[in-house]
Amino acid sequence: MQSWFASRSLHDHLLSLQHSDLELVRVVEDLVQVLVSRGVMNYTDLPEAARRKLQQRAYARSQVVDLGGLVPDDSQLPY
Repeated sequence: MQSWFASRSLHDHLLSLQHSDLELVRVVEDLVQVLVSRGVMNYTDLPEAARRKLQQRAYARSQVVDLGGLVPDDSQLPY
């Protein structure tokens, strides 16, 4: 544990976790989409709060796409 803290600051580790969280959110979104499209699960199987959050993110992502290239694809973002 001491060598872990010595190699990087706590701040760096927290930033790394934050970056990882953002990547994992995208993985979960894609996983839900695949499971629904293959008929493994229904979108309505998810709790309403989860559906609402996924819908909000899908809407936000569609708005970025609608900007016509003014904003880079999220896979190219630095975080």
